[in-house]
Amino acid sequence: MKIPLDDISFIAARARYFRILDELRADNAIIFYQDETWSNAGDEKRSIWIAEGGSGRLKKSDTKGEIEKMIIYLHTILLNQSFPGKRLTINGIINEMGFHLDSLDIFTCDAEHTMDASRFTKWITETCFKLRKQYGNKPRICLVIDNATWHNQQTDDSKVPTRSLRKVAIQNWLDQRNIEYEPVLTKAELLEIAVKFAPPRRYKVDEAAQRFNVEILRLPVKHSALNPIELAWAGLKNYIRDNNMNFRLVDVHNLTMEYLAAVDGPLSTSYFQHIKTYEDSFKAADKYVQEVVDPTLDENDDETFDNDSNDDESVIDSDDLDDDDSSDT
Repeated sequence: MKIPLDDISFIAARARYFRILDELRADNAIIFYQDETWSNAGDEKRSIWIAEGGSGRLKKSDTKGEIEKMIIYLHTILLNQSFPGKRLTINGIINEMGFHLDSLDIFTCDAEHTMDASRFTKWITETCFKLRKQYGNKPRICLVIDNATWHNQQTDDSKVPTRSLRKVAIQNWLDQRNIEYEPVLTKAELLEIAVKFAPPRRYKVDEAAQRFNVEILRLPVKHSALNPIELAWAGLKNYIRDNNMNFRLVDVHNLTMEYLAAVDGPLSTSYFQHIKTYEDSFKAADKYVQEVVDPTLDENDDETFDNDSNDDESVIDSDDLDDDDSSDT
């Protein structure tokens, strides 16, 4: 009987992540979790109640009748479903004490242009400076982030040539590193050589944080459940939907600040306690697989890995990816 198992890459990534996280906690490091979310001006409850007299939770207006208000309300909902238009990007960090309000980055954007690598790197630099100034030089400080494309932009000297480059550019890259190759080789063959001699990946975000002796720890891919800030974002969006009456971005901004400022120690700690149960579940499951399931497997159950597909990933540059490929929270 075939046994469905989690991919080895996920299990290994979790093991590395938990090992580093446990070591940080044992060293009493100051750990913040980061993420971005978005909110539209038309964010509203999915259902509303209306009394027999026509009153209900409608868009505020002192001059229009109830029927006119209902028409405006339905038109607003339809418009926001079809054409989202402007929205707020909300970028922040949280620990057991609540949000670090001084480092919040809230700005207006649209569905096509939200966060990008340049803005995020600038924000990381400013935030790490503020954290180091606040906590002093002694304690370890770590920011836990996910794997959004704008978090993983490589430094120029660690990038590997991609298929979008001309053959002569790939040859120049090899020449600059004194890597030998035959002049008759095709572009594809040159790319294979470049991948073989690829330098270790370094990221602009990590370099910016290191200037202030702040560590960056990335969540395992597709493991947003391990980020406590996701629970805070869920609470924020519910708060906006419950209190958004005027459908204006300025009101959404004010509601956002109200909620984030109200996330105190006890509430934030409850988020972290909830995430700890997920961590323990993953650890227990992975331990069970290693100690109980794996010994029962035979060679027919072994996973096979396509080395060629792994090589393809090596020649993909983060700059070639669309930032919007990352899912919204």
